[in-house]
This record gives sequence, structure tokens and C-alpha cells, in this order.
Amino acid sequence: MNNRVALPVVDENNILLGIVTIDDMLWVANEEFSEDMQKMGGTEALNEPYLDIPLLKLFRKRVGWLIVLFIGELLTATAMGHFEDEIAKALVLALFVPTEAFHPGEFLNDELKERGLTQKSFAIMSGMLPSQLNEFIKGKRGLSAEMALKFGQVLDMDPLYWLNLQMIYELDLAKIKQKRLDKRVAKLKKAS
Repeated sequence: MNNRVALPVVDENNILLGIVTIDDMLWVANEEFSEDMQKMGGTEALNEPYLDIPLLKLFRKRVGWLIVLFIGELLTATAMGHFEDEIAKALVLALFVPTEAFHPGEFLNDELKERGLTQKSFAIMSGMLPSQLNEFIKGKRGLSAEMALKFGQVLDMDPLYWLNLQMIYELDLAKIKQKRLDKRVAKLKKAS
């Protein structure tokens, strides 16, 4: 395998015009990927940093999809309002209630494995006791805002990612408990 950090750029007479470095290639690949993602998201590609774009220009690039999505939402809300009684009777909607909740510690464990980090080394980097980190990964301990900050700093990730995982986990647990309670109430109603 040839490991090159730069490629020559030549004309038709093989005269060197310049070089293209690996940094240039990675930058172009990143720009193309970002543009593709914006197009997949239904937006026109932005040619400058998001926060530097004037509001009117940003609005013009987004207005087409905003209108389509708004009209789609209006139609959906109208249809749901019209069929509200039928939707309430539909048991299939119960399928969207989670049956299992995934603790954010499971996600952290996967992240550590992907990065080749041990629990002990990550605990040291994040200023935690290894036993505390292990309890979190096993789901015996919840995530605090302070832990989310530490995880974000060490893993170079947004702390909100970790807080959102904790919130989703707690919400899923509440949904599962509510579903069990609803089943018990339904059984009691049938029995009486």
C-alpha cells in the first residue's frame, strides 16, 4: 500500500504545477459530505458558517421546505383531529411504547470500546473513581450534569448528548411503568 501525504499536479507535458496535500483532500471530502448532508436534510447548501449568515439569506434558503413541512403538519393535524376517536381505540399505537429502556451507561461503554479506552483510563481522565464509573456503566447510577460535562470534555462531545440519553432513559422507564399500570387497571376493570 502506498502511503502518500501529497500528490503532484502536472499539466499535459508533465510539468509540475503544484501539489495536493492530504489535508486538502480531507477538507474537500468534508465539504462535500457536509453539502450532501444539507441536501439530504432538504436544505440548500450553506457556503459560510451558519452563525455568520444573515437571517434573511438563511430564511430564503430554508423557506421552501419550511412551507412544505408546515402544510404537511396542517394536513396531519387535521386528519388526526378527524379520526381522533378511532386513533384512541387503536391498540397498535401501544407498539410505540418502549418495552426496554437503555441506560446511558450502555452507550458510554460502547463509546469507550470504539475508542479503545478502558473504564479505568476513562475514569482517570474524567476525574471519577473507577468504581463510580463502573456503577454508571452497569446502570446502577444515574447521570448528573457534572458527569455529562466531564464526559463531554474527555470525549469531545456535547454534554447535552449525555443528558438527553439520561432523560430518554428515565422517560422510557416511566412509559414502561405506566404501561404495566394500565394493564393492571384494565384487568381490574374486566374482573369487576
